[in-house]
Amino acid sequence: MSKRSKKENQRIKDEMRSKRKRTEKAVSSTPGRRRRGRIKQVSIEELQEEYSYVLKDLRRIFLLALVMFVLLIAANILYPLVAG
Repeated sequence: MSKRSKKENQRIKDEMRSKRKRTEKAVSSTPGRRRRGRIKQVSIEELQEEYSYVLKDLRRIFLLALVMFVLLIAANILYPLVAG
């Protein structure tokens, strides 16, 4: 294996840097220009209308978890009686 010259090492480093810079630009978190305007204030009523399905889903999840918890307790109580 032959050793690389200093110029070749520098060329390879420069290529790697340019590739890194290109990928960093491509993965920018803010596409286009940044908006400098005011943030729109949203009322609570608008949020409730827009995200009402989230509350419904959370209620269903809570109810399902509660039912499963009760079933686990019932199974724990009934298992010794049935297996016994």
